[in-house]
Amino acid sequence: MFELAAVVDEWKGAMRMAQADFTRAARCGRWGDDETRPAIEAAHERAIAAVPLA
Repeated sequence: MFELAAVVDEWKGAMRMAQADFTRAARCGRWGDDETRPAIEAAHERAIAAVPLA
């Protein structure tokens, strides 16, 4: 259960970083950052893998 909580916390952190990146992008007139997307996808995959399928 602790592993799932850690993965969820990591995923939330990645989502917060992505939100900040998109906010900066909007202010600068560009949308998104290719460095952020892989981190979000990796955290999402770890979250999916950590959920036990019963």
